[in-house]
Amino acid sequence: MIIVLALQVFDHGRRKIGNPVAIAAPAPPPEEATASNGANVAASSSTTTTAQSQPQPQAQPPRQQPPAQRGGRPGSIYPIEGLSPYQNNWTIKARVVQKSDVKTWSNQRGEGKLFNVTLMDESGEIRGTGFNQVVDELYDKLDEGKVYFVSKARVNLAKKKFSNLSNDYELSFEKNTEIEEVSNRVQYLIGS
Repeated sequence: MIIVLALQVFDHGRRKIGNPVAIAAPAPPPEEATASNGANVAASSSTTTTAQSQPQPQAQPPRQQPPAQRGGRPGSIYPIEGLSPYQNNWTIKARVVQKSDVKTWSNQRGEGKLFNVTLMDESGEIRGTGFNQVVDELYDKLDEGKVYFVSKARVNLAKKKFSNLSNDYELSFEKNTEIEEVSNRVQYLIGS
């Protein structure tokens, strides 16, 4: 069956649809607004009135800046509840509330080992699992009760038959997963 559509395109030139409004830059911090340069003060006043007339954007989950740049890159702290498989660049700050022993398995496809941890922050809990070589690299780095920055793990749909957590996702630790303990001083500074 073939369907033929007859379309005719009309070129009416470029015209605006609706009332587009330019997005104003955020107002400078107070110390910049009180600078001796009168142009800055006038510009910030007009920017503030323009920004107030526009609707405010919807609030996003809170993100904290980690105190140091790890691996030469800055990163934002995401809440555990904000993680999804569709994000690549995230870091969570979470406490290890449970750590399993190393378990081994053997079946028709081979042998291996694994361990699990339950990570928790103010927003919720998530399960993390490491397999085979990752067990050797990460198992001794994690201790119950301590707080860690965790990044570069894969976020997968949770396998509910292996977990009793309510989170729809779980973390799979990989070779490039970064886990860094948060020192006591840093915990105090960022409110752990």
